[in-house]
Amino acid sequence: MKNSFVKTFKGLIIVFIICVTGIQAYMLSKVSSMIKNSNEDYLNSVSNSIEYELKNKIEVLDKTAKNLAMSGDLQTFLTTEDIRQKEYGSRIIEGKIYDMNSSSNRALLAVGIDTDNNVMKLGNVSEPEIEIIKGNYPGFKNGAFRNGIYFAVDEGVLSIYKYENVMKYNLSYAEVSNVGAVVVFEQINLLELGLKLNILDSVDINIYFKGNPEISLDIFSKGGEYKNMVLSRAADIIDTGWVINESMYDKYVSFDYFTILSIDIVLIALIAVFIILFMLVFYKMYKKPMVRLMKYLSDYSLSGKNEVLESVEVSEFNDLLDHINSLFVIIKNDAYKIMSTQEMLYEKELDKQNVLLYMYQLQIHPHFLYNTLGCISYFAVHYNAPEILEITDALTGIFRYSVNSSSESNIKNEITYTQRYMKIIKIRYPDKVELSLDVSDELMEMSIPSMIFQPIVENAFKHGILPGEDKGIIRVRVYQDEAYVYIDISDNGVGMTAERCAELNNTANNYEIKGFEAYNIGLANVNKRIRLKFGSSSGLTVTSELNKFTKVSIKIKK
Repeated sequence: MKNSFVKTFKGLIIVFIICVTGIQAYMLSKVSSMIKNSNEDYLNSVSNSIEYELKNKIEVLDKTAKNLAMSGDLQTFLTTEDIRQKEYGSRIIEGKIYDMNSSSNRALLAVGIDTDNNVMKLGNVSEPEIEIIKGNYPGFKNGAFRNGIYFAVDEGVLSIYKYENVMKYNLSYAEVSNVGAVVVFEQINLLELGLKLNILDSVDINIYFKGNPEISLDIFSKGGEYKNMVLSRAADIIDTGWVINESMYDKYVSFDYFTILSIDIVLIALIAVFIILFMLVFYKMYKKPMVRLMKYLSDYSLSGKNEVLESVEVSEFNDLLDHINSLFVIIKNDAYKIMSTQEMLYEKELDKQNVLLYMYQLQIHPHFLYNTLGCISYFAVHYNAPEILEITDALTGIFRYSVNSSSESNIKNEITYTQRYMKIIKIRYPDKVELSLDVSDELMEMSIPSMIFQPIVENAFKHGILPGEDKGIIRVRVYQDEAYVYIDISDNGVGMTAERCAELNNTANNYEIKGFEAYNIGLANVNKRIRLKFGSSSGLTVTSELNKFTKVSIKIKK
């Protein structure tokens, strides 16, 4: 029974899919375990970092508040009714706060509260902060806040407030038993804290008060937009009665790169083994029958036999052989058609020879024209007509340059050709135009494409000078710098609008000739030939101003 290559190949593919699926399933289980461990480590790290930050700041606030509470200046500030003493005490206390901030590199703020519950600023404290301090002061007096700590969050800022009773000290002149309180607080920018601790946007962090669970403050709240909560952790904030809670959602995935890389290497090795096995099976089932088939086809073509090809071991190849045998029949039928086609090609070759003969005959015409122009020159001399002689000589030079010139020329020849053209123009239009030349001598022999000056000069006269009423000047300037040679051909004629100038530049650069205007064709042809010879950094640009001038600038890379 003959083997089927397709069936064998499908079986190998199925085995490959099963192997890859099993390996991927194992990888997913390992990755899932590593993700969980990594996320737990990350959440613990974030939690410990925030707890450390808050603990450190609360300890500083507690120490600062106790130092201020024992200050006689603060006691005097809260109890005296003398305005001068109050102002003096305020400055003294603000100085102490400044010194404490400088020594601890902090930005602490403080206010004082007297026995009448009046809040007195000790520095630059905003009104919203004063309202929070006043609102929570009764709770502090009633003992609602453990250790006098209160948190508040507003517009991305976490504020930590520390309330402390001012101790009665050295106030024999003041007949009071209760002095008041001092509130010291610090503000933390949550964006800066998040960047500092590298808190991902898949993490929720909030603080709530055990004594009143309704008091819950969101510090970082972004995870709710994701699908599932992966981990959660809660911890008390030292001896404050507040609890910090962190939750992590399933957006971010972290894993051990090198473990995954190792698994991928194993997978690649298994795939390589599979490919080697596949190639061996492929060679046995496909390559060997193919080699036999090719050898038989070669023998068949050399011997000229007409019998059909023998079958091979693979069923798919037998279908191929049936098609090949049918093609042999078609080839025989096409042999006659090939003979007929060869006869037709022979007849076309004869026609081609006739065309070439006609082209050789056309070469006689330039000689006829030269002779005719020579006769005109003779008659001009004979009848003393110098204008006719001058225009005939110029026309002869132009005609000889255009017929005999190759695709390459130089600046000297182009200028000579342009001068002959302008000589004819000045005879036809006396006192209408002048030609001004400014060409560096060292550039005269520079090789350039032929016939690039005359189309531009002709356009300058026909479209710039001729429509105007005054006599015009066409200037040709050729100069160079370290990288480029520049050819400027300008006229002081009627110019053109900015829109028309832009259209010409677009036509010259994109070779899109609108309306088949001669002006457009000439510019596009010159620009294309310049770029073909000197590269895309070279080319042609048109600048103009209506009723003032038109200039065509050619830049050629050295």
